[in-house]
Formats: sequence, structure tokens, C-alpha cells
Amino acid sequence: MKAALLGVALTLVAATAQAEVTALSPQRPIGLSVKKGDSVVVQGLVATQHDGVAWDAVTHLEGDKFVAGGLYRLDGVGLRLEHHDEARHLTRFVVTGEAAPLCALHGLAAPCLVPRLEELAHERLLTTEGFVATLRGTMAVAEQKAPVPVPVWHRFAKVTGGVLALAVPGLVLLLLGAARRRRTPLGQVYAAAAEARRATHDDPTMDRVASEIDGLVARAVDLDRALATHRRRRARLDRAEVERKLARLGPETEANEETRLWLLDERAEIDRLDADIAATAQGLEQIAASLRVIALSGRARRDERPARLTGLRDELALRDRARAEVEH
Repeated sequence: MKAALLGVALTLVAATAQAEVTALSPQRPIGLSVKKGDSVVVQGLVATQHDGVAWDAVTHLEGDKFVAGGLYRLDGVGLRLEHHDEARHLTRFVVTGEAAPLCALHGLAAPCLVPRLEELAHERLLTTEGFVATLRGTMAVAEQKAPVPVPVWHRFAKVTGGVLALAVPGLVLLLLGAARRRRTPLGQVYAAAAEARRATHDDPTMDRVASEIDGLVARAVDLDRALATHRRRRARLDRAEVERKLARLGPETEANEETRLWLLDERAEIDRLDADIAATAQGLEQIAASLRVIALSGRARRDERPARLTGLRDELALRDRARAEVEH
């Protein structure tokens, strides 16, 4: 009996996420210390030696199958049947929080488990005590507290926090990347071009100069691509290694002379690439400088415009006065 009860208890613990398991006596009603929304899980099987019928919490064996009508009452006890596993004889109830007159009748607070002892005994023309004496088997009960509901704001904060945790590093990397690009020669060209466009966009006298901005930027893009190509090629060549190989060459044999020529060609290629890199970078700097000059010129003309307008108004006023004196 103890081994059977231990097996039921272990199975019930696994099914109820480590809830506290209590041996359940079918001989008397039992009160439960759970509240509305909590769960009660009953597992086990009890049989009578009188006629061999076996019961779990909500079904009984009839012939070769289990049918409705178990050991415990389902009405007036403050419980609602939620799930029944026939193979494991495991039944889950949910506490309804409703009135439980049957519990009150037995002097118990709701909810409770009340066995149908009198009814089952009378069906067999036995006294309740006599029927109880024929019962064999084990049952256990586990009480599970309902999970505490998480407030909506808490779930939102958790989700938002997760999104931010993912987004912030990406945003930081994006900003750092943008800052690095602004510091590159092409980034300086883009920044100067934007400033030049702002300085000339509303000045018709600067239209011809403004039209050159896009051409300068396009030229800078071409130079930047060429600069990247030169740098990739240059990264594959090691000047120090070439010089070490030249220094290690022995006497001027034919083989050594051929090697020397290859090394000299490689050194010349390094020199050419270094010169190309310097010239291309200088070209980018010159374009950025030209665009900054355009921006400065546009701002200067805008600053001069009010003075020119003031001088024109003064000259017109002087002409008006002179005309008035002549007419009089």
C-alpha cells in the first residue's frame, strides 16, 4: 500500500509542478485550503472487494471501460471539472469561488472533496461502514495556487525593455558608423556638399556654381572607389619585406639578378601605389575644399544682400527728392 501511494504521489508531483501532495482518505470529506482560480488535482484508484468495481475521482469501471460517476461529488463543493486523464486516473478541478452547500453540511469551508460513500453503499445494500471496510487502493490530492497575473504594464515594460536591449546596441553601432563615415575623405565631401547646397539654394546668382556641386560629388565618389582599390592592392605588398629580400641577395649571379629585377619591379609598384593613394586622397581633399569655398561664397553673398538692398533704397530715395525739387 505504501509503495502504491508513493508511486501515485510521485506521478502527481510531476503532473502538478511540485505542488504539495497529500494522501487522500476516501472514508471522509476533506477541506481544501485553496482559493478561487486555484487548482486541485486528484489521482488514484480505489476498488471495492464486494463486487470489484473501481473508482477514480470522477469515473468508475463498468465492464471493460470507465464511465461517468466517480468516488467524489461534483455538485455543491465549489469545484469545476477541468480535465480528466483516464489512463492515469488523474483529475484536475478549478476552484469556482461559488457557494458550496455540501461543504457547509459537513462543517467544512469551501471548497472540499466529499466522497459518495452513502450512495455507493446503498447501491450494494451495505452500511456505509461496511462499504468503507471493503475499499482498497490509494488516492492523493495536490493543491496548486493560480499563477499571479502579470500586470499589462509590466509585460509591456518587459517587452519594451527587450526590444530596447536589442535596439540600443544596434543604434549605437549605427551612430558610430555614421560618425566614422563623416570623418572619411568622402564623408567630408558629402558634408561640404550639403553645406554648399544650403548656402546656394535660394540665390539665383549662384545657380551656375550650384550646378557644379553634383559634378564635384560624383567625381569624389569615383576618386573614393579608386582610393579603395589602390589601398587593397597596396595592402598585399610589404615594402619592408621587399627591402629585406633585396639585402639578402648574394653575389650577382644570373639567378640572383632575375630575382633582383622582380623585387625592384615590386618596389616600383609599391612606389606607384603610394603615389596614387596620395594623389587620390589629395583630390578628395581638394573637392571638399572647393565645396567649402562655394558654401562660404553663398553665405557671403547672402550677408551682402541686405547691404546692397539698403544702398539701392537710399539711391532711389535720393532720386525721388531730386525729381521733386526740379518739379517745384
